[in-house]
Amino acid sequence: MKQERADRMFDALQEQLNNSDGLIQTIALFTTEGEWVPAKMVSSQYGTSWMVLNENGKSTGVFVPFRSKKRETQAKRGFVEGFVKVTAMVAYSGGFSPTASIVSAKEVGTGKPVTIVSTDRFQDGL
Repeated sequence: MKQERADRMFDALQEQLNNSDGLIQTIALFTTEGEWVPAKMVSSQYGTSWMVLNENGKSTGVFVPFRSKKRETQAKRGFVEGFVKVTAMVAYSGGFSPTASIVSAKEVGTGKPVTIVSTDRFQDGL
């Protein structure tokens, strides 16, 4: 019974994704000059942060607060958050209580964006 519900959810989400050209909007990190930066979200002793990655996908040792309330908190480190559209897929999860959800085809922040929506969520009021 639970699997049937998950299958229906999967089909509905796949149709929704097909109607959006296989793309979803997600948050991303940019330099203050507007260049996209590969980064991923990590948990740290100070909460969730962006870990800036190099061209090989390895940490540069630079961490930027995630979803800060003030632009200056990120900008003083040379970065700001914006939004991009990335390729997505529908996936099953949950084991004994299966469910389906839309997820980025790559880990959030690490996949090169298909479309840039905003390079600065603070200035764009997003």
